Amino acid sequence: MYLGSYKIDDLLTFYANTHTPSTGAAVDADAVPGYRVYEDETGTPILTGSMALLDDANTVGFYSEQVTLSTVNGLEKGKCYTVRVTGVVGGVTGILLHQFQIEAEVDANTISSTGTALTAIPWNANWDVEVESEANDALVANNLDHLALTATAAADMTTEVADNTVLSRILGNGDTSTFVPSTDGLHAAGVDLDAILLDTGTTLETDLDAIIAAVITNAAGADIAADIIAVKADLDAIIAATITNAAGVDIAADIIAVKADTAAILTDTGTTLEADLDAIIAAVITNAAGVDIAADIIAVKADTAAVLADTGTDGVVVAAASKTDYALSNAGVDALFVRALTEAYAADGAAPTVAQALFAIQQFLQERAVSGTTVTVKKLDGSTTAMTFTLDSATDPTSITRAT
Repeated sequence: MYLGSYKIDDLLTFYANTHTPSTGAAVDADAVPGYRVYEDETGTPILTGSMALLDDANTVGFYSEQVTLSTVNGLEKGKCYTVRVTGVVGGVTGILLHQFQIEAEVDANTISSTGTALTAIPWNANWDVEVESEANDALVANNLDHLALTATAAADMTTEVADNTVLSRILGNGDTSTFVPSTDGLHAAGVDLDAILLDTGTTLETDLDAIIAAVITNAAGADIAADIIAVKADLDAIIAATITNAAGVDIAADIIAVKADTAAILTDTGTTLEADLDAIIAAVITNAAGVDIAADIIAVKADTAAVLADTGTDGVVVAAASKTDYALSNAGVDALFVRALTEAYAADGAAPTVAQALFAIQQFLQERAVSGTTVTVKKLDGSTTAMTFTLDSATDPTSITRAT
């Protein structure tokens, strides 16, 4: 009789009922039946012993025995075993055979070529416990339980957050052994900021109002916005002097005069500088935007107008003399923990960002498949491969390394 496939350290219980050879009626054996457990075709049993009557007050000839399927008792994964039970009734010896396996591999294709038969297999509640246990073990192994559940052992968090990891650099410049929560934490920074504002009689709202006024509201000559307006006026004057004004008024006029004088010199000397000067004048005065100097000046004017439009509406530029060393408020810190991250993964061998490290950990725990010695981790969509790993054994792995 096939008893099934078991795991190492499971308990196996087997039974036998003895009968009278002549009539087949149930009867107690001449002596308690014995048993021998054989592995595959090995001739020496790994376990031997005697069975005992079970529920003797209500049954006749009913025997049972329970053994532990441990490595100490000689059991191994992937092996087949036979329990040979021997009983004697009225001097006649009877034999009963039981077979079982230890962690037998199952080929799903032999169950159903289409896989439809698998839908009839009920989910075992024990599997939930095992999956949760494995996930929890992985979290604990990587000290992630200390993020929100398990308290650190002491203020020195080197045990929970290894030096020079991303979190250690955020918390304590790479060394958490000197981290003092009461003075180094974000809450402490918020308390200090409140104290500074109270001592100086200032508020962030007042400072921001001043910054907004300097950038947007104030008139020309008063602050940043005024300086930008002045720059625009100066650029307009430069463009007029270089391009627009008539001869004799400014730079453009002087260049025209120089051209006339040069033409006279060329006539007097019989040389050909006139063609070169025509090219220079075209580059400085005549050509369209994007072609030469004149074009670049026109482009600068257009870009400056766009800057003014942006800073006059949506843009807010912080003055160089404004306060520094601001710290996040508690609400700001809370916002970091509820903000959805953009999915990303570091390349094999590359240092990850915090987001890349968290996605790699999450997807390794939630979306991985094992085939032989290859572990494939999928992205959030459940189909695109994010990473692959290589196991040192397909049946009994002890190490894993990233492949891609």
